[in-house]
Amino acid sequence: MNDLSTARTQHHTRSVRWGFTWALWCAILWGAWYVPGTAIWYEAPYVNMAVDQTGPFLMSAAVITMFSAISVVLWLVLWTGVLGKWAEFFRTLRQLR
Repeated sequence: MNDLSTARTQHHTRSVRWGFTWALWCAILWGAWYVPGTAIWYEAPYVNMAVDQTGPFLMSAAVITMFSAISVVLWLVLWTGVLGKWAEFFRTLRQLR
């Protein structure tokens, strides 16, 4: 019985450690996005857009947001896979109300 409780404790400790490691990486990458996310507006072709036309700005914002969202989703998929939580993920999707 002691071996089982020791194994469960070690598994929980490893899971929490990996979770914090991936959370830290996600926070670092999320914060690192703000520098290029702001700088991209000062590069061509965005800097040459006319100020009086909102259409190109909205399209640019939508494209940048789409690429940002895709990268976040990919990191979260990787995070879920490394933590081995796919069974819980699909169980949660089935139990949505």
